[in-house]
Amino acid sequence: MREIIIDDQDSRESFENVYVRRAHYYETDQMGIIHHSNYIRWFEEARTDFLRNNGIVYSDLEQS
Repeated sequence: MREIIIDDQDSRESFENVYVRRAHYYETDQMGIIHHSNYIRWFEEARTDFLRNNGIVYSDLEQS
């Protein structure tokens, strides 16, 4: 067994977020497959959810 030592000189905060979203019927085709064009909207929803849950203000990012 090997010992792993982590030197915490990098003091960046670690953030984690789990975003759960149910697909709507109109986002699928007749076989129930979700069209890839929906993914970009879901990524944006998850990103803003991540920011909100971690106390990051969107307008502060815009000013950076």
